[in-house]
Order: sequence, then C-alpha cells, then structure tokens
Amino acid sequence: MAPPSSSRRRPKADEAYAEASDKEGAEVVPQGPVMTCLPGERMPDYEAVKQCLAATDFEDALTANPHAQLVAPGEELMVLPPPPTSPPTQGEETEPTPTMLEAGEGVREEQARLVADRYGYVYDSGKVLQVLSPLWVSGDGMQVRFLHFRQLRTPARVDRGSLQQMLSEVGAVADPDDEAVEQLLAGLSPAETLSVLLMNGEPAQRGVDGRIDYSFDPEVRSGTLQEDGSIDLRERNSSIGVVVGEKVATIYPPTDGTGGRNVLGEDVAAEDGTASEITGGANITMASGDGGVIILTSEIAGNVHIKNGQVEVTPVFRVDGDLTYETGNVEVEGDVEVTGTVLAGFSVKAGGDITVGGTVENAVSLTARGDIIVAQGVLGEETQVAAVGNLTARYVQNAHAMVGGDIMIGNYLYNADIRCGGHVSVSDAGGGRSGTIAGGRVMATGGIDACYAGARSGDRTIIGVDGTPSDTMKAETLQAEIAELDGRVRRLLRTLGITKIDGEALARLMKAAPPRQRTSIIAFVKRLRTMLAEREKVAAEWDEVQGRINEQVKAGVLEISKEVYGGTEVFFAQRAVTISMKTPPSAYYFADEEIRSRALNQGSDESQGAEPASA
Repeated sequence: MAPPSSSRRRPKADEAYAEASDKEGAEVVPQGPVMTCLPGERMPDYEAVKQCLAATDFEDALTANPHAQLVAPGEELMVLPPPPTSPPTQGEETEPTPTMLEAGEGVREEQARLVADRYGYVYDSGKVLQVLSPLWVSGDGMQVRFLHFRQLRTPARVDRGSLQQMLSEVGAVADPDDEAVEQLLAGLSPAETLSVLLMNGEPAQRGVDGRIDYSFDPEVRSGTLQEDGSIDLRERNSSIGVVVGEKVATIYPPTDGTGGRNVLGEDVAAEDGTASEITGGANITMASGDGGVIILTSEIAGNVHIKNGQVEVTPVFRVDGDLTYETGNVEVEGDVEVTGTVLAGFSVKAGGDITVGGTVENAVSLTARGDIIVAQGVLGEETQVAAVGNLTARYVQNAHAMVGGDIMIGNYLYNADIRCGGHVSVSDAGGGRSGTIAGGRVMATGGIDACYAGARSGDRTIIGVDGTPSDTMKAETLQAEIAELDGRVRRLLRTLGITKIDGEALARLMKAAPPRQRTSIIAFVKRLRTMLAEREKVAAEWDEVQGRINEQVKAGVLEISKEVYGGTEVFFAQRAVTISMKTPPSAYYFADEEIRSRALNQGSDESQGAEPASA
C-alpha cells in the first residue's frame, strides 16, 4: 500500500535534526529516539485513548474526548538521532547509546526507525510503540464504529485499502455502509470527536407473543357510581351472560423468532414469542382452528368470568325481586343475582359473584368466592359480608365485612367493622358529608382514601393499615398455637420438677428418682422435646407471616382529603396514635418504626413536609 502524500508526512530524520541543529543559538542535540509523527506541542492522551477504544459504550468514549493522533500505513513514527560526528574529548562523559522503543502491534522497524504498519492511533506504552485500531466493536458484535478523537495535527485520510485492513483485523465480514465509507474517505475534521457507524448486524427478531381476543369486554366494572352514591348495575360488566355454544374467546399462538447475524458472521439466537397465559376453565370447550388458533365456547348458559388465568362460565341463580322466604337461603357454585333486597335473616353463599340490586338488611350473611356488588347499602350489626374478590356498595352501616380485594363505597362507612386486603375508597358522591368514615374500625392492607375520618359525636373511629385478612388470621392462629404450646411445656416442666431442659438438671432428676419412675421420666422428656420442636416450627412460621405483614404495612398510606376529627385512632399493625385535634387534609404512613404524617394540598396529591403523627 502506498504511503500518504509527502504533504502530510513529517520531515525525514536527517532533515528534522538538521533543522533542530541549525536553529540560531541551539546548543542541545537530541540524545534519544524522536517521535517524528507528532507535532511536538503536546503528547497524545495515550492511556485515555486506549481505554476509550476498549469502552463498553462508545458514547462514554466520545464523552472522554482525549487528544490523539492517527497515523497511516508506511508513516514514520520514530527515529534514532544520528551518531556524534566527533569522539568525546578527554575527561568528557560518554553519553549512553540511545535505543529505539520495541515495535509492537501495527508497527515495524526498518533502518533505525519505526514505521506504521496499519491505520490507527499511535500508542506509546513507555517500552513498546503500537498503532491501535480506531474501530470499536460492540459487545454483542452488532456494530462496528470508527471512533475519531480530536487530533494533534491533521492526519492522512483513510483509503479503501486501509479501511479493508482494519475491518479484517477486527473480524468483520459484513459489508460496510457506503455513505459511512465515503464520509471517512473524504476526511474528518481534526478538531472533531465523533463516531462513524460502519456496520450494523442483522438483529434477531423476537417472535410475536400469543394473544387472546375476547368476545366480550374483559375489563371488570362493578357498575357506575351515580350522583347519589348508589351503584348503577346496568353499567356493570362483572357478570356477562352467555348462552350454550357461544364463542367467548379466541386464543392465538405465539410465533417463532427469526435469528439474526452479527457483523462478525456469528448467528444471533432469537427468542420465541410467549404463549398467552389465559386458558379455558370450567364449562368451556376448547377447539383447534386454523393456524394453531384455539376457539373457546361456552358449554352452558351463565356468566363468563376471567379468574386465575382462566376463562370460565358459571351458572347463574337469579332471584327476581327480593330474597324472601319464598326463595329461602341460597347456596350455589355459580353467581347469584338478586334484583331486589336481601331481607333480614337470610344467607347467600356463591362460588362466584353476588349482585344485589337493592339493600342488604340486618342479620344477613353474604359469602362469595368472587365479588359482591350491592346497589344500595349493607346494614345491621349482625350482618356478615365475606368476599374473596372486591366489595362495592353505596354505604356500609354497623355491618361486618372481610374482603380480600378492594372496597369501593359510594357514600360512607358508619360504625362498620372492615378488614380489607386491598384498598378502601370512600367517595363523596351525593354531597354533604359523603366520603366519611365515622365510628367503627376500617383496616386495609392497600391503604384508605376518604374525605373525612372520625365523628363529631365522639364515636370511636379506627382507621389503619394491617396485613391481608388471610395473613393476619394466620398470624393470630399461629400466635394462639404458640401460647398453647408454651402452656403445655410449662405444665410438663412442673410435673418433672425442673424449670428447663439441660443435661445437669436431667442427670440430677434421674439420679434422685426411684428406678421404677425413670421410664416415665424419659417418656415425659421425649414429649417435652417434641413440644419444643413443634413450638420452634410454629414460631418460625409466625416469623415468616409477620415479616410479610410488616412489609405490607410499610407500603400502605391513609389519605384523608378534607378533615380528620380529634379522637380518631390511626393504626399501623400494632402501633397506634390518637389524633388529638381536628386536623386538615393529611396522609399517614409508617416509616422509621413510627407512624408519620404529611399535609396534603387540597385538590392535589402533593405533600407539604412529613413529621411524626401527633398523638
């Protein structure tokens, strides 16, 4: 390959030294090898350049912006000075013979000088002189870029031969981009730092995920909240009726991914699409269609639901009007729809959802593995409501409710006993004092938002965050088991006449006991050890459940957007504070092992500082 034109070459060695020697007043003659490829004003940032070329991210390399010097093949890099013309005089110290740097990668030695063997950045390690490739290859082999750093002098331009050599040396086999090549051949500004994208690999194409198209609106709505806070059941879609043989959904399979190829010629594996996580459930027929499509149709007339990753159809037990003695108590595996009121004293138990178009009176029991929706209110100290899913109602007064999901109330909660595994929201629909939690206890794992908390009448009001109903009940059960085991252990210890199990105490006990009693003592000790092992197991399970509850409590927030009345008790698990006076809009949360509060801006969610909740 021809060397760059002489207009871009540094002077020859003899010319350089003649020029240095001929300068007026010059007294210093170079004593070591000279870098003829550099202008002399400053040196390249050798180590920075090397690190930039090896960087994981080319943008980081450009940000470093080091000074550098590109050289072309055949360009002289370093020479030795000419030997002295006369021997040293008597008594004059003899200068050591200068030595050349070792020729490293991309450099060759010829006739007492070092010459570039390829296009790239000159790099002096102190012992070895190298020419580093200016090409940067991404870690995945999908890109090749020419990294251009600001130059100490204008370098020779890249020619096609040098470019092909550089690409071959990094193992690139793809064709470079024509526009990028022309940009390099035309020359880059010496003062500019930039990257030129020469090659892009062919990326792998991920397969398309499987999907499911429903023949109904899958977004669950319990009904529309009306201006008075009641629930308009006509706008709900939590219970969607289907007939026998009706298509309810179509499942489309995922597609395979298409492999790619990087600039180094290596195959790039492709990820296949993921199958839909929804499948057919109870009372659903799944039939294969063209292209791997699966058609889901209903086997019965009923309501279609999506639960636990399955599309299922549940039978519907429908009561037109009020639930009275004419119908009696209801217990079905599917959904229950009562268009009127559930009168006092009756119970409804459903494997699916329960929908009530009127009111739930006192001493009623509603239990659903799905959602419970009541268009009006839930009343009565003896009323018990339990839903694994969500609860929606206009109001709850004096009743008890345990709900695994969320609770949405249109007007108010009054003297209600609520345990909720999700979020409790009390709307101000209806105006006046709507949005109020007054009296009773409302505990929600996911937090609470309401307009007012507490009662002007002084009725005790508790709001707070606790673990999910299932976790808190489990913790209570385990705590009771631990207490029972502790009692049994104490009784056995008293029977044996010792306070704890240890080797010395047992040895004294066995030594003091008559031989005929020793067998009984051994049996007691075995029972005791079994109990202690059981207690340790139960305590470990309690620790696990309690740890989960503690994490849930840390995530919950209580937001009261208008007023908190004095006397309101705020609980986070077992910790509590009582609000001493009427408080403006506030949020309560648990942090740093204490209940804290922050003021809320009316009309926004922004906080105004945080401090321990005032007791």
